[in-house]
Amino acid sequence: MQLDAWPDIDIESSENHNSYLEEVALFGRKFILSPKRWRDFDSLEYELIWKSIRFIKSDIATLPDMPGIYCFSISIRSRGIPVSNYIMYIGKTEKQTLNDRVSQYTLKSTLRRRVEIQHLVKYYHPYITINYCECDPELIDINKLEDELINCIIPPFNNRDFCGTLNQARSAF
Repeated sequence: MQLDAWPDIDIESSENHNSYLEEVALFGRKFILSPKRWRDFDSLEYELIWKSIRFIKSDIATLPDMPGIYCFSISIRSRGIPVSNYIMYIGKTEKQTLNDRVSQYTLKSTLRRRVEIQHLVKYYHPYITINYCECDPELIDINKLEDELINCIIPPFNNRDFCGTLNQARSAF
């Protein structure tokens, strides 16, 4: 799979019931939007400075050689549709740099091991934005920050990264 060549999926060509079921099966995601969790996250003891790039090789190459937190977001910017962003996945780099870690998502070998991320990259590539925040591991516990962000935002592609209680609740519906 090359980063510049993505399959076009013609989901509008068939109007039968099965094509809609296939579309929902392929693109359907659960979103849990919890204002209480967002408010709880507001109590961070430090300020996070977020930056954004497009998910293309030339932009990825500009990522800093620092550890940090990153998010894959779907950014809808189609004419006639209000600009919308959906955080789909949150990850961290603790021993790697942001540049090294995010670059791995352009490799077939990485995507084969991460089926959910492979799906995200394959179908949403033109719409992916990488939001990132550099973190000094001497000042910020990156593992704790990632856990807090994941449990606050509850991204649909972070399947196994939630606290135990939240995992149970998510699987109930």
